[in-house]
Amino acid sequence: FVVALTSALVGWSFFLILDVDPELRFAVKIFGWVTATIASALLAYLPIAGFFVMAMVTVPPITEFLRVITPETLSHAALTVAFSLVYLKFLLQYYWTIIEAVESRLALEREHRKTAEAKDEISRLALSDPLTGLPNRRRFQDQVDGLIRGYEDTGVPFCIGVVDLDGFKPINDVFGHSVGDDVLVEVGARLAAVLGGRGMVARLGGDEFGIIVPMLQSRSEAEQLGADLARSLQKPFDCGVSSAMLSGSCGFAFFPQAGQRAEVLVDRADIALYEAKKAGRGRTTIFTIEMEDAIRHQALIEQALRRAISDEVLELAYHPIVRLADRRPVAFEALARWNDPELGVIPPDVFIPVAEKSGLIGELTVQLFRRAVREAASWPKNISLSFNLSVVQLVQPSCGLAILSILGEAGLRPGRLILEITETALLSDFEKARKTISDLKRSGVHIALDDFGTGYASFGYLDKISIDKIKIDRSFTAVFGHKNGDEAIVQAIVDLARANGLKTTAEGVETESQYEYLKSIGCDELQGFLLAAPLTHDEFQNLWKERDRDAIQPPGTRAAG
Repeated sequence: FVVALTSALVGWSFFLILDVDPELRFAVKIFGWVTATIASALLAYLPIAGFFVMAMVTVPPITEFLRVITPETLSHAALTVAFSLVYLKFLLQYYWTIIEAVESRLALEREHRKTAEAKDEISRLALSDPLTGLPNRRRFQDQVDGLIRGYEDTGVPFCIGVVDLDGFKPINDVFGHSVGDDVLVEVGARLAAVLGGRGMVARLGGDEFGIIVPMLQSRSEAEQLGADLARSLQKPFDCGVSSAMLSGSCGFAFFPQAGQRAEVLVDRADIALYEAKKAGRGRTTIFTIEMEDAIRHQALIEQALRRAISDEVLELAYHPIVRLADRRPVAFEALARWNDPELGVIPPDVFIPVAEKSGLIGELTVQLFRRAVREAASWPKNISLSFNLSVVQLVQPSCGLAILSILGEAGLRPGRLILEITETALLSDFEKARKTISDLKRSGVHIALDDFGTGYASFGYLDKISIDKIKIDRSFTAVFGHKNGDEAIVQAIVDLARANGLKTTAEGVETESQYEYLKSIGCDELQGFLLAAPLTHDEFQNLWKERDRDAIQPPGTRAAG
């Protein structure tokens, strides 16, 4: 528009120069030149257009001045050219100054925008889990803090939960961490789908997820939510060439009943989760004060256990493993016993989990193993020692050498040692465990897979590890003769073991009917109170002398002890 208007005015001025009185021509020229100059100033941001306009209004006057060459016209022409050049110089300088200022301003705005975006991204990453995209632990706790602050104004209670996956570690070991990551992403999506818009799902770390649900007030609602969450995880997870099954345990804590600070609520939800996992896979538990009392009691047990290990006051009892064919003992399983002067008798199923959780299990295992090996060295040469190896020792690279060193110090042949390994310990780090087992087997040590059928290993692992024996968990033998009993499962385990050249030992044999059934299906060895109770080392020595190595009492009688 500016170019068109200026061109029209300049053109009109040019025609005026030709038509007006010669005395007015100079004024017309000045009008045209001033018009072009102003237009050029307006077009400072368009230098090409400015040049064009200046050329249009400068060339005609100069041409007119030079039509009749006189000193005066030459002076006017020279001044016009000089002024135009000076003006154009300042015009360009002004233009580039503006351009630089504008570009600097735009660059600054871009930098500010990038900085703001970077800050937003950093904030997002700081508050979200990079794998699943869910809120992370920090965002989870911030959200809990916000709900606690808002409670004073709204009076709206809420519930938080912690969901922990049961059996996720084997997926990583078998299918790889990439598949494990995909499973975690899918778990987060399923949990979020259950909640919908009712609350928040966060990944707290590893295979642990957090739940926040405002307005959830009753135990029944929390239990139903836990059941829904667990049900969402029961559908198989795609692992590429195969699929995997998972379950999830849930622990819930209510605000304000369970605590009035975020960290306290999370801790108490963790306590509830711990109780849920103790009860079995896929369970839901709501925090109660009694649970915290139990945790305090566990803390007392941990302190006392540290003292007991330091003072080496834990004892050992030995439970016979009897060959079913002739009822003779072939091995004795070492069992830890602890009678604390203040807390009283504490059973292994209480203090062993405390030792595992507190990191004392390694030191405890080594101490008891040394004592068991030392005492077993004095037993008859045809009797073996069976000892439960903890997961801590199993995955240690030096495990095999340490065990053989202790055997050598006590003078016990490796062939007289049976190491019992649980499926859970085996799968904690399968490759390291398999290497340890292979090293021990080459040295002559026997390996038994303990509590078979209760974990995740199942039949698929039997051809991947070198073992000698399967111990059938007492949970299967306990329901013999009942509706929906597990006789068929035990039969399948015995047949599988026989097909693979493995022996079987049935635990928890306490009735004659159990004894007779296990005998009928060809189980090799038995262990249970029907045959004998655990014995101290001294009781073992006395019993062996009295019976002159005779058979353990047949069903219907109880052995001494």
